[in-house]
Amino acid sequence: MADISPNYALHCRTIDGNGRHLSPEDVSYAWRNQLFHQNRPSTDPLQITALGCDPSGRMIEMVAYDAGAYQDRHGHPLRVLYHANQATTKFLHEFGLA
Repeated sequence: MADISPNYALHCRTIDGNGRHLSPEDVSYAWRNQLFHQNRPSTDPLQITALGCDPSGRMIEMVAYDAGAYQDRHGHPLRVLYHANQATTKFLHEFGLA
């Protein structure tokens, strides 16, 4: 099971990238209110996939990577969220939900 660290950062593409579909606030809310999460096998750096809801109740798919040596003062690893979008059927399949 993935370690869902409270220590996270939004990658610039989730804040102002051309592919941005959600507000940074909605992405942060969804990350903090996850329903499901798991590690993607055989990824380097480690990727964590997660499903959460934004304040409107929309299901949001998210992918973060483990920033390795970066930790907060409590030892939580830094996760960098680089993908967030409304959940797709393909993403839901990763969790066995579609």
